[in-house]
Amino acid sequence: LEERLKFYKHTETSKWKEIADNFYLPQDEELGIFVQHDGFLDKELLTTADLRKSDRPLNQNWSWDRILRSVFIKQADVLQGLYFFEQDFDEDTIRRNFDFYEPRTVHESSLS
Repeated sequence: LEERLKFYKHTETSKWKEIADNFYLPQDEELGIFVQHDGFLDKELLTTADLRKSDRPLNQNWSWDRILRSVFIKQADVLQGLYFFEQDFDEDTIRRNFDFYEPRTVHESSLS
């Protein structure tokens, strides 16, 4: 099976380890959250409640550049990461991140 899948255990798993060892998870100590990406907190921190109904869905009404410059995200990658590694985080950390990202998530991902 390994040969058929071209899965070479040593090289494949050593690459996974390299990725895991270099994983970058930026935090904002003041807010107590993990940051979606560098520069995310430099954006105007609006919430979806600030959007006009006519703006939705964003991907059909805004330019891609405007979406990328905004704080709005189609899915909260930080929350997905916390879900996958839930055992590594306390409830307060998960709650702070949820409370920050949920109001900024437009839930317009084709994967959602």
